[in-house]
Order: sequence, then structure tokens, then C-alpha cells
Amino acid sequence: MCTASAAIETFVTLFIKLLVFIIGTIYQASNIHVRLFFVLLQWSTWGSLFGVNPSSIAGLYVLEYVIYVLIAIFFAWISAIAVKVFAPYACGSGIPEVCNQVKDVFKMSFSV
Repeated sequence: MCTASAAIETFVTLFIKLLVFIIGTIYQASNIHVRLFFVLLQWSTWGSLFGVNPSSIAGLYVLEYVIYVLIAIFFAWISAIAVKVFAPYACGSGIPEVCNQVKDVFKMSFSV
């Protein structure tokens, strides 16, 4: 049975290995500034990637908005999965817990 601390330790270990890999890849470049400039030259918009006509401003706006919403939904989904896997006791809104704490504080402060 996998405990939460073991899962967190595994996640942190993999995250550190990924960071080391990324940093090592960056430092292997002979000139970081030239590489960064080359990447920036290859930058393109979502419209150019999907072949939307640049004169269609409304089409570009809708496409960029949809992509933005999809990316936000993806990150929210990843966050929900991470909470469900690593901290299932933290699921839920927490509103009942906060209400109980507030009731206790007010009950203690106004009781004579």
C-alpha cells in the first residue's frame, strides 16, 4: 500500500530529476543567447499554427480564447488529479470546516 508521503517523495524525486535534465540540456548549448534567439525566431501564434486567416481578427480572437480556456481547463484537471492522488483528505470545498471554525470563535468570544 502506497502512503501519501512515499508518493510525495517519489514525485519530488522525479521533479528534481526533470529539473536537472532541463538545466543540463540548457548548459550543453554552446551559446545560450543564440539558442534563445533562435527559439524566439520560431515563435508563432495559434492562428498561424492552425491556418486562420490573419485578416480575420474575430476568428483569431475566438481561436486564441478557446485555446486559453482549454489550457486553463487542462491545468485545473491536472491540479484536481494531483489533489485526489496525493491528498485525498483535502478534497472538497472546505466551507463547512470554515463555518464551524467561525461559529466556534464567535461562540467562545460572546459567551459569558
